[in-house]
Amino acid sequence: MRVSAKVQFFVGLFILFVIGCFIYMALNVGFKFSSSTKNYYTVSATFTNVNGLKSNAAVKIGGLNIGFVERLELDPKTYEPVAVLRIESKYNDIPDNSTLSVKTNGILGDKYLDLRVGFDLPGQTTMLTNGSKITNTVSAVDLEDLISKFAFGDK
Repeated sequence: MRVSAKVQFFVGLFILFVIGCFIYMALNVGFKFSSSTKNYYTVSATFTNVNGLKSNAAVKIGGLNIGFVERLELDPKTYEPVAVLRIESKYNDIPDNSTLSVKTNGILGDKYLDLRVGFDLPGQTTMLTNGSKITNTVSAVDLEDLISKFAFGDK
């Protein structure tokens, strides 16, 4: 049973295509592509718990991406986690009284930051700009703490 050279050629070509697809996915999956045409401004927010949140996590309003988490660090005075965000400049009319919360995509999905836009009182409310701090934050819900409170009746 000899396999023709033509069949061997196409099998080899298919294998090279599959290897090329794996290399493409390995290089592109998980990387944050920042287009050079997009401009960002930097905003920070302090939380009590950012359990599971990572750098490059999405920042969303109503499920649409408006930016990403540039880095996570500890405040040197309070030792609370600080998230430094990069928000696209076209979203420059976000009131500074907006609320930022740590959410999860699905039950076991990745963490992201959900921005609930605050109210705008003309002449009184300032907008987020480069270097602003979001003070209204809601920290991540720790599933282990919830289970232990339910199971053991801790308060």
